[in-house]
Amino acid sequence: MVENVLLTKSYYKKFIDHNDDRHPVRVLSEAYFREQQHEAELSEIRFSQGEVYYDNKDYEVAIYKWKKVSGHLEPWAKKNIADAYYQLGHYSKAEEIYITIKSTNVTLTTEVSLQLFSVYKQQEKLNQAAKVIRQAVATNPDYPNVTALARSFFEEYRDWSSAIELAVNEAIRTKSTEWYDRLKGYVEKGLTIAIAPDYFSEALLTLANLDQERFEQIVSAFWNSYKNEEYYLSWLSEFNHLFLNLKDARAESSRQLSILYQESYFDLISGRYFTDELADVVPNLLTNWLSITDAPLLPSAAVLAWNETFSMQVSPVVVDEAKAYIEAGNGDSDTLVYNFGLFESIMQWVQEHEIELDDQLTSLSDEIIATGGDDHFISPGTKAEKSEQILSFIRQLIAHLVEQPVEIENSLVEMVNYNQELVTKLNGATNQVIDIEKEQIKVIKTSFQNGKDETQAELKVAIPALLRECTDLIKEDSDFRTIHAELNKQMNEKIQRYTEEKLAPTFNKAMQDWLEVAETAFKHSQSALEDVAGGINAYYGDEEIKLVCDFKILEDWRRDTDRLINRLEIEEINIVNGFKPAQLLLRSSGKLLGALPTNKAMLQKAYKKFIENEEYEYVIAEVIQQFNAQAQFIEKGLEQDITMFFKQPLEVLGKAKGQANEAIHENEEKINALKTNPEEYMDPLKLFEVRLRQSEWMSSEKRPSFNNSAE
Repeated sequence: MVENVLLTKSYYKKFIDHNDDRHPVRVLSEAYFREQQHEAELSEIRFSQGEVYYDNKDYEVAIYKWKKVSGHLEPWAKKNIADAYYQLGHYSKAEEIYITIKSTNVTLTTEVSLQLFSVYKQQEKLNQAAKVIRQAVATNPDYPNVTALARSFFEEYRDWSSAIELAVNEAIRTKSTEWYDRLKGYVEKGLTIAIAPDYFSEALLTLANLDQERFEQIVSAFWNSYKNEEYYLSWLSEFNHLFLNLKDARAESSRQLSILYQESYFDLISGRYFTDELADVVPNLLTNWLSITDAPLLPSAAVLAWNETFSMQVSPVVVDEAKAYIEAGNGDSDTLVYNFGLFESIMQWVQEHEIELDDQLTSLSDEIIATGGDDHFISPGTKAEKSEQILSFIRQLIAHLVEQPVEIENSLVEMVNYNQELVTKLNGATNQVIDIEKEQIKVIKTSFQNGKDETQAELKVAIPALLRECTDLIKEDSDFRTIHAELNKQMNEKIQRYTEEKLAPTFNKAMQDWLEVAETAFKHSQSALEDVAGGINAYYGDEEIKLVCDFKILEDWRRDTDRLINRLEIEEINIVNGFKPAQLLLRSSGKLLGALPTNKAMLQKAYKKFIENEEYEYVIAEVIQQFNAQAQFIEKGLEQDITMFFKQPLEVLGKAKGQANEAIHENEEKINALKTNPEEYMDPLKLFEVRLRQSEWMSSEKRPSFNNSAE
């Protein structure tokens, strides 16, 4: 009662007469005045004054009063001071005071923890908030709202491990179905799949003795969540061990649990797991399944089949119980469908392992596929006959497959050798293509260069002769002060006409000759590559490899050549306006002497001599330089273009080599697995044998004799 008064900050009411309508501040002030000689009583009055001021939101005065409190109320006064700082928004100060409070009073320490929790949340110190709320739950879980606050906090901030831990602990402690429902919700959301199943065993055991219906619901949720996950086998092992000892729960179990057992059993024997992994799981699973099912024929057959194949793993008591059910039962109407399903599973496994069946087995399998597994419209006798045909084939098939590992290994070795030889051939073919490519780069580039050289050779002869013709332009009456400019203009015009009328056609012919050489080279290359592909395909035994070169390159070259010829031009060159001594002398003489008629004959003779005797190397060099600059538009990309011509063949060969190397790697891994892990091949066959024996036990017509079966 006193703690509740302290928690609600109503301690001051002990000093207030309910008939006194004066304000509590005045009443307490008078009491303070009266009790000045009694320190203990004064502390209680100061404490009460602080409460009144706090209630009226005068937090600073409340803090002042509580700081003067001593004695048994001092820890509560400290807590109240921190509360006041919290209300003022001074969270760091509040935290500082809360953590200094030491008390043996569980209520006080719990309240301090809850207030600290609020402070940390306000400051977004989530790790500290989680730590302090966990401590509160651990020390005083029954305190009002503590676990609810913790759960809400963990869920809000998605701290699912803490939320799950809280739900498990509280479910066990309180035996409250509300916490079990909360835990079930977490399971259904997939939040528990990374937690080892044994963590939940105590909670499940508690619930089994508390609420059978909820027990089955949460077990189903766990079962479905763990399926296909890391802890699936651990869950089956842990739960079956737990359930084995719950006789009452097994006696009251519903059909839903039986369905889960059946689904899991068929999943386990599907071939996904090694038999060593199943040794600690299946026997207890079968035992529990048989104990709760209302259709015992299938689990009984499963018990007997498993115990035959993996001797004495199931309890003799359970085996005897299964035999009794089998002896008393009738044939299963779904046997044909079941047998056909087993046949399909084995055939799929055969295909996945690329196992070749002999002609007889292949013929029989085709017959079975043709008749199918549909039993809706056939008589019971025909159904039994078809079912036995399938079982007979499965027996032969399993016996055949058991003997196959050596043949499979030999086949895999042959495949490795085949692909290694193929890689050698592909490497040789790749080198051939590269050699052809290098040769064609050399041939085509040389042809292009020869075309340029021939054009330049003609140009070197033509340019000087062309320019020397310009002597006819020099007359005795020419204006020798400007003759150099006129000569320069006329010479450049001659060069441009020559470019259009002679140089371009000559170069065009050279380019056409080059294109013919390139086309011939490409055709020879394609033919050579077809021979290369033929050699490889002969090894494949199929038209697997097609090496197709990119002849579009020729079209691009023709287009680029036309564009180059049509745009070929030589920019203006300083021919007589240069800075050679003879040129400078002529220009100076012309300017100085050109105005005098007596000097014109001399100047005419000098200019003609210069033009006729000049070698024009600088002009030829300039024309060639401009010509080469334009021809380079094609020439600089020749090697890259030729590489593109051979790109597809090299890519095809590279891809084929990659596939062959991958096949080598895969087959070598399979060989290694057969040698080091024979169970990868043999375990599925053992499980197929379990399913076969199971079907035989279920068949009333062909059921094995107990006298001949292993016990």
